[in-house]
Order: sequence, then structure tokens, then C-alpha cells
Amino acid sequence: MLALEAVNQLSVSPAENISLVRFTENQYIGLNNGILDQSVILFSRPQHLTLIDPQSFEIKNIPSGVNQDEFDVLVVYSGVTHVLVGTDYNNRVAECQEAAQVLLNYAGEATRDNPRLRHVAPQLFDAEGHRLPPALKKRATHYFGEIRRVSEGVLAWQKGDLPRFGELMNESGESSIKYYESGSPQLITLYKILRDTPGVYGARFSGAGFRGSCIALIDPSARASIAEAVHRRYPGAHPNEAAVYSIHFCKPDGPAVSYQLKAES
Repeated sequence: MLALEAVNQLSVSPAENISLVRFTENQYIGLNNGILDQSVILFSRPQHLTLIDPQSFEIKNIPSGVNQDEFDVLVVYSGVTHVLVGTDYNNRVAECQEAAQVLLNYAGEATRDNPRLRHVAPQLFDAEGHRLPPALKKRATHYFGEIRRVSEGVLAWQKGDLPRFGELMNESGESSIKYYESGSPQLITLYKILRDTPGVYGARFSGAGFRGSCIALIDPSARASIAEAVHRRYPGAHPNEAAVYSIHFCKPDGPAVSYQLKAES
């Protein structure tokens, strides 16, 4: 999109691009997603954590309390690629909406057109969550746990506490499996390998968690041993993906930019 805008000399703000991408995915692709990916792509800054409020569209860049050389972001591609509209992604969104409406009804509120768990106070879930049907209780448990983990993660990031930040990542990964019930068998295997490997602070699914990659926060000095653990355990567990999975050690950077290449004379 940035390249198309550049070659057509269109002036489009990052906020407008976020809305355009969401509209395209919601209306044309049929995926009921939000603004996470495009916000990170367009608003990230070096040495900062990107904190996104999807309800208000407020995006903050939180300064890091740790030097970027002290950690890597590890991305392990599982070899599994499916479009999200063919997974349970939309079903999970619908279940979260249903859980929100039921909880609001418990509090005496009328039915909303587009209920979200964000509309539910944590105190209401604490008091009434036990009354939810089992599947809806799981989804709400995951949501409110993630809200807490984000707040605690920001504090850990500001302090430069990589072990604590990693613990929160692991908790998120466990919750995604147990309560949100996302993750293919391949992703779950990768998560468990990374979680249990020395040198990995924490791991979780990337994005929606139904296909694609696992990510981890790691100690750069452990790159070789971490890669060895993945190569030793993953192909045997999932031979169909043995030829296509891949490991990538990365450093975080700033927002996406477009470059104009000049033809050689």
C-alpha cells in the first residue's frame, strides 16, 4: 500500500492507512480483525515498545529500559500457512462478543449492536464470569488475562526486566492454548520447545496464532543452542513441515518505509 501511494503521489497518513487496511480485511477478505498488525508496522520506533489502544486508536511508544543489543526477537516459521478466514479466527471474535453481551446483560445493560469485552469492567467479570457458558468463560478469561499482562509487560519493559517480560509472554502463550484455544499442533510444538529451552526469556504465538510463526524474546548469546533445540525436536514431530520451516534471529526497528529505486543510466 505504501508503494502504491508513493508511485501515485498520494498523501495518506498512517492513521488513514490503518483504517483502510482494516476496512479491506473486514469487508473484502471477510476477516473480523482489528488494527494490531498495521499499527505496529506504521507506528513502531527503534528502542521503544508500541502500546496500542484499539478502542481509542491511541498509540504510544514506550521507551526501553534495556539496550537493544541485550536481546533478539526470534521468529520461527512453522511451515503452516492458511488464510485466517479458513480458521476459527472469526469464531473466536464472535465468542468474545457474545461473552461481552452476556456479561453486560448480567449487569442489567441492554443489548448492544457491537459488544466488546473492552466494554466490560474487570470487576464485573470477576463477579459474574463464573456464570458464563464454559467456552465463553474461557475466551473472557484469556482476554482479561491479556489486559493484565499488557499492563505488567509495560512496567517490565520500562525497567529493562527481560526475565519478567518473558514470563508474561509464556503466560500469554499458555493462555492462548488453554483459554483461547488457538494454535495449530505445529505452533503448539514450537511454543513448548522455545518455552523449555535455556536462553529463551519467553515465547508465544505470533498474531492470531492459528498458523504462521512463533516468536520469542531471547538472549543473543544462546542463538546456536536455541536453533539446535528447534532443529532437533521440530522436524521429527512434524515431518510434513521439515523442509519448509525456518528460523530467523531479528532486531526490532522502526516503521515501514517505501524506497524509490532509480534506474541505472
